[in-house]
Amino acid sequence: MSTTFKLFKGSALQTITLFVNLLAVFLLFPFIVKTLGDKIYGLWVLASSLTGYYFLLDFGISQAVSRFIARALGKNRKEETKSVISNSIFMFSCIALFTIIFTIILAFFLKYFVPSDILLISRILLITVGLEFAFTLPLRTYGGVLKAHLDFDIFSLFDLITIILRSGLIFFFLSKGYGIIALAIINLLTSVIFYLANFFYVRKKYPEATFNAKLIKKKKIKELFKFSQYIFLTQIGDNLRYKIDSFVIAGFIGLASVTLYSIAVKIVDYYMQLMIALTSAVIPLFYRYEGAKDFDSIRQKFILGTRISTIFAFIIGANLIIFGKNFIQNWMGKDYINAYSILIILVIPYIFDLSQRMGMGVLQSLNKHYIYTIMNGVEGVINLILSIILVQKIGIIGVAIGTAIPLLIIKGFIQPYIICKHVDLKISKYLREISKIVIFLLAFFSLVYLLFYKITSMSYTFMGIAILAELSILSITLYAFILRHEEKKIIQDIFYKLKEKSPI
Repeated sequence: MSTTFKLFKGSALQTITLFVNLLAVFLLFPFIVKTLGDKIYGLWVLASSLTGYYFLLDFGISQAVSRFIARALGKNRKEETKSVISNSIFMFSCIALFTIIFTIILAFFLKYFVPSDILLISRILLITVGLEFAFTLPLRTYGGVLKAHLDFDIFSLFDLITIILRSGLIFFFLSKGYGIIALAIINLLTSVIFYLANFFYVRKKYPEATFNAKLIKKKKIKELFKFSQYIFLTQIGDNLRYKIDSFVIAGFIGLASVTLYSIAVKIVDYYMQLMIALTSAVIPLFYRYEGAKDFDSIRQKFILGTRISTIFAFIIGANLIIFGKNFIQNWMGKDYINAYSILIILVIPYIFDLSQRMGMGVLQSLNKHYIYTIMNGVEGVINLILSIILVQKIGIIGVAIGTAIPLLIIKGFIQPYIICKHVDLKISKYLREISKIVIFLLAFFSLVYLLFYKITSMSYTFMGIAILAELSILSITLYAFILRHEEKKIIQDIFYKLKEKSPI
């Protein structure tokens, strides 16, 4: 199987998995909110955000594993693969043990921070989150092995099965009268099942991916930490950007407002996940090119990947702006329509942020990811400060604005310049390659917005037909006038590969 088709297959299955997840959220989210109520669901949002903070404790080693194994494959060094796996499992096991102890201590001191009426529930949620992290952390190494081998299709297949299982269990137990604790236990069990599936598959397909205590070396641990420390700091920035808003709102406004804000954030979150699914299969290629010292390919694929990312980011983001209000009204009801204002404020900067997805992969491949870390950290700190200031002046909208301003400036304008500098690419060439697409997409979706913005009530069917018609016109126009010969050839190659594999 060619690398191009393998990447396409992985991205396609990741996208399908995400759409199934979206469908599950679409069907379950209103049911869960109604069953738990705004206040308890707000508590669940905080617990979910806490999960993100727990995963800071992997110190970025998961991504380091994928990067170092991909480099070893690029250099055809199997012994290096074994060493990375053994040392990462050892490190993860130590961190998991620390996590259990930390969780027990934190659960004890929770009484000083949480109201007594939700103290017991909060402790159970905390312990469940801690156990989920501790049980799955050592197994995350095998997910890194799959990604390094570009087996995104297998990883996504296991994810797809887990989503279906989790959704079914949530619906069943909440229908039977169980509440937030059942949600936490279901998340724990299904996460363990997912990572065990990765483990057994890797052990069968890649026999060399085994743990060997003799390969545990202080030098290799330091090497992994040296790379992962910047990813760890990046993850801190990500948590300040993505997870802190809920705590700010809970502290200054209340748990019920967390639920309203989470509606917009959930839509934006799946927007990000969809973009990651569409683009992440390409990023390990940068690691391989770096391992082979093929810097020309890094520059070429960076431009190509950014052009494609820009198209997808604008398509999804623009449609959220055009149809988001009617979607929220149909999905959650008129009581939650104010979530649309938050959605608009967040989506606009995210369009520019997600257009730059390839940049992070390039910096990581060049071992320059500390630059992304600095940008992320600065953005996260500014986000927190602005959100705290603005929430006291204009409420929940202020939190959204506090997130949007640093995101737009740093990721939309500063990041492209920095990446071009480090891949020895003239910013003028980069702008020429990207600006034509951006100008076209802005003009196209402005016309679509003017066509639909006065319609105050749209059914799902109407929105679906409108989007299909819009995408048909857009696809034809892009292919005929905007895409380059190389990009058209990739589409043609994928089409022919699919045709060859078709049973018809």
